[in-house]
Amino acid sequence: MAWSLGARPLIAFGVAPDLARSGAGVAAVLALSIPLHLAFMASTNFLEALQRPAPGAIAMWAANGVNVALNLAFVPRWGAIGSAWATVLSRLFLAAAMIGFILGAPSLRSHLGTGAARRETGYAALLAIGAAAAASAMVEAGAFATMGVIAGRIDATSVGTFSVATSGLVTLVYLLAQGLATAGAVLASEAIGAGAWQEARRAGWLALALTLLAMTSCGMGCAFFANPIARAFSSDPAIIAAFAANMGLVGLLMVPDGVQGVADALLRARGENWLPTLVRLAPFVFVAPPLAIHLSEHQGRGLSGVLAALLVASSLACGALLARLGMRRELRAGVPLATT
Repeated sequence: MAWSLGARPLIAFGVAPDLARSGAGVAAVLALSIPLHLAFMASTNFLEALQRPAPGAIAMWAANGVNVALNLAFVPRWGAIGSAWATVLSRLFLAAAMIGFILGAPSLRSHLGTGAARRETGYAALLAIGAAAAASAMVEAGAFATMGVIAGRIDATSVGTFSVATSGLVTLVYLLAQGLATAGAVLASEAIGAGAWQEARRAGWLALALTLLAMTSCGMGCAFFANPIARAFSSDPAIIAAFAANMGLVGLLMVPDGVQGVADALLRARGENWLPTLVRLAPFVFVAPPLAIHLSEHQGRGLSGVLAALLVASSLACGALLARLGMRRELRAGVPLATT
């Protein structure tokens, strides 16, 4: 879509033509990195399920160094397009490193499985979980992208600030929640498999509590150090000012964004695949976009309105996921899973 339609969808949604053409060019390059990112995520999830998170963490830190070096080399000459190519090459490094490690590590050969092992396990369960998780991620990513388009209807500073705030700061902080989500889901699913229901419940709620603490601390820190953090993410005076002015909303957004990610992972660990996806669908698709347009354009709140709409949608999704997690659910054999 990014290659075939170009800037036309952005222009149709009210983004200024020059900004739309620039954004479409960046999107066309970034589209190349999507399969590379998915390969990396699949590889790290596989290793984390085996309680081997270190290779993914090492690769990520190395890729950050590669990304910084490439940005320093490309951005002064090619601007945003150069930064997009730096992202593509960094993700190529990540995917190649993880796939190479998995295929080359002798200790992992028994987990890769031959044809007989794959037939024994079957692809149905894998696709049932994977398709639901992918759809859930697409719903949330699509919501953030839609909010970015709405910010683009305001002006270039707003869309730049929104991109730095969400794709930069919020995503960076979310990595803490992602780590806790993985740990909680792995420990809870192992406990469920062993029949240790109380241990599964304890692992899940501990992961949620730690995430709440981490996200709240990060949000408060960002709000308190708004100006230094804004300057760390941008050198544009207009973006720095807008970012610092909206840092309170950005900090608040971190809390439900992180907690809902952990709740989503825990629900999938206890065998609920499509319900978390449907729970996220309503607020992110039917609430966030119209509310963002109403607040930002009809009430004149600009970027603050877009961020507030995203905060409302994320809070609704978080509350619904936590409510479901607290419900008692029975296995077919009648044994309770991780609940309150």
